[in-house]
Amino acid sequence: AAAVTGTIYQVVTSGPDIVGFDPAKDKLNLGDVSVHNFIVVDTAEGVGFRNPWSGETAIVKGVSLSQLTIDSFAPVINDHLRQDL
Repeated sequence: AAAVTGTIYQVVTSGPDIVGFDPAKDKLNLGDVSVHNFIVVDTAEGVGFRNPWSGETAIVKGVSLSQLTIDSFAPVINDHLRQDL
C-alpha cells in the first residue's frame, strides 16, 4: 500500500496559526527548537506551541494535544524537546 502523504507544517511561534492540519496524515516540523524556547499548551482553539519568553503561541487550530502522536511530527532534532513530546 502506498504511504499516505500529507502536508508538513513549519511551527513558528511568531508566525501564523496552523489551519487545516489533519492529524491522520500531516506532520508538524518543529525545527531545531530547544525545550527552553517551546512550551506545549492545550488551548480552547487547539494545541499550541508557546515561546515562554515572548508569550507568542502558534496554535494548531481545531486539533487537541491528545490527537497528536509521534507520527504527527517530522523528526524532532532537539533531544530534550523530543523526550518531552
